[in-house]
Amino acid sequence: MRFLRRLFSFLFRIIILIFFLGILIFIVPRIARNVKNIKLFTPKPQIVKNIEKDVEEFLIENYRGYYDIENFKITSTEETDRGLEFTTEFNMTLTKSPHDLPFIKSFRENASTDEAKDYANYLENYANNFYKNKSKTSLVFLMPNGKSSFSDLKFPLHEKTLELSAIKIDEDRLSNLGKSAAINYEKIIGEGNYDRKEACTYALEHYKDEPEYENNCANFVSTCINKGGISEKGSFYPGAINWITTGFKNDGSGLVPYLTRHGFFYQEKFRGKVEPGSIVYWTDASHVALITYQDTVTMKYTAHTKPRRNEILPLGSKTIYFTPTSH
Repeated sequence: MRFLRRLFSFLFRIIILIFFLGILIFIVPRIARNVKNIKLFTPKPQIVKNIEKDVEEFLIENYRGYYDIENFKITSTEETDRGLEFTTEFNMTLTKSPHDLPFIKSFRENASTDEAKDYANYLENYANNFYKNKSKTSLVFLMPNGKSSFSDLKFPLHEKTLELSAIKIDEDRLSNLGKSAAINYEKIIGEGNYDRKEACTYALEHYKDEPEYENNCANFVSTCINKGGISEKGSFYPGAINWITTGFKNDGSGLVPYLTRHGFFYQEKFRGKVEPGSIVYWTDASHVALITYQDTVTMKYTAHTKPRRNEILPLGSKTIYFTPTSH
């Protein structure tokens, strides 16, 4: 009996061995045939690292003749539903004379009234504040899910994405806008004594402050313009609906409706005339930010709730602009 048990045990092991050998004989050839199609998994942060140089070269080439790009680096990465967003920071220096910037040059050439000519000088003078001065700048890119190459990169927006060409400098477009702005120029005089520089300075220094609210964008902008001289009054004070909401509901309440209703800000349709200290308002989401850099070619904003400092605003963003009525 003991002999038979050992024999059966031995035969059972042989059968199991033959079974697994059969599986291997069946699977291994298939693996061998398809091994050339196997791609090793690359962690997303490493994908970003692999294209870092391409992104830097893209920025340098894109802005050549207008800006110097220096000290480029990727400062953070974040997993999102759409893919991996990564934030870049770099120094951006305007090297083209404001006198020769397409929007300003065209505006000046087409200004037909004394007021329009004065405004052309005003545009050039405030753009001179940025000329040859380094500006710490940020820009967020998106590597969509399932993608890994530089050509796949996008700019992430609230509800969509933009191609990298959205930050390309289009001289003809800028010139045409400058001409149209000059022909349709109308001087607007409003209420208040708003210091744009003070508002921008506060924004740039406090963009990383702990948010007071879950959605803190309007509260942040209200605080900035308050530091710039828009005083607390009536229904505009910390915690009030006109202070902490954007006005996205279109019910007459919120920051933007309050400022326009009381004559502190007005909607400006020409992007080149939107000066630092103005408000950018996204029409596809309840979001506002403060414009902290604008030389008529490139516009940058600073915002909460995600802390953004001097982030380039690409063309094609669903935005409208509200600029102060007082200089």
